[in-house]
Amino acid sequence: MNSRCSHGLTRNHEPHVSFTCSIPDDLPFNTRKYTLTVPQQVFSAAFGSILTTCVVNPIDVIKTRLQIRPNSISSWTHITTILRREGVRSLFNGIFVSVLMQAPATAIYLTIYERLRQNLEQKYNFNTTVSVMIAGAAGRTVSATLTSPFEYTRTLLQAGKVHSAVGNMKNTIAVRGWTSIFVGLTPTLLRDVPFTMIYWSLYVNGKTCLENNSKLNFSLFSNPLSSNDKGSYQIDLTDITNNFIAASISAVIASAITTPFDTIKTKRQVASHDSKKGSDLKLATIIKKIVKTEGYKGLFRGLFPRMVKVVPSCAITISTYELLKDFFEDVNDSRNLTV
Repeated sequence: MNSRCSHGLTRNHEPHVSFTCSIPDDLPFNTRKYTLTVPQQVFSAAFGSILTTCVVNPIDVIKTRLQIRPNSISSWTHITTILRREGVRSLFNGIFVSVLMQAPATAIYLTIYERLRQNLEQKYNFNTTVSVMIAGAAGRTVSATLTSPFEYTRTLLQAGKVHSAVGNMKNTIAVRGWTSIFVGLTPTLLRDVPFTMIYWSLYVNGKTCLENNSKLNFSLFSNPLSSNDKGSYQIDLTDITNNFIAASISAVIASAITTPFDTIKTKRQVASHDSKKGSDLKLATIIKKIVKTEGYKGLFRGLFPRMVKVVPSCAITISTYELLKDFFEDVNDSRNLTV
């Protein structure tokens, strides 16, 4: 069953405000029935990821360009410079690679997260916060490792260093070997794993807090899924709002803390393309160079555009994912009732 109680549901299509009780979705899995199949889960995750990538790609391009520029320049000045010299299309550099990377990466990541979290809470009685941190870290490690070559190519495309994803990957492998396309994996994991652990721990607790303090549930409409009154689905604006707010706040905090590793990752991947010296790719060397030329604030270069990118990315992805997940769970419950 869906985690929302059904006392406030109506069968008409008119907007309404209902007083309903609710069980927070982010309580341990053993307090609610989990009915999603793997294909449904993969689709829910991939759909939100594709939508997000199309929206935030221009911001990602600006962030990447800012991080590889040694001189101080405002985001707005950089935007106008890119548009004047390269045109609007340049803001969508790497979008095809981003979609190819983010859709499977998010699907793998969230599927592992949900399944592992379910096992940790149901079988081993892990605390919710601990289970989401472990499950999130595991899912992110697997997805980031598998998609690292795409991340490398996308960074070079967005930085304007290459113009062909396939051509660059072939040339890199031919010249430097297979391992070269995994350049930047270490700083990527140092960025993504802590980000994920911070994000999910804040998200589940923040969302539960919002749900426990919600006085009204605003339902946009009820849409019967069958004619036999055995099940229905409603879009609950309270749920959507809670997901969006919790995801946004969590993303702001997590992205601010992990931005230095994002800057190091970008610098390392671009340096691997520009330099033939292996010593230039060492993390310690890159960090020392940034601090020496720009100070410690250089480690946070691109923080604002990264937050502008990450916040809507997480909010849209998670809100869409949770919405579709609720939809499929209601569909599955409706089918089970007809059996």
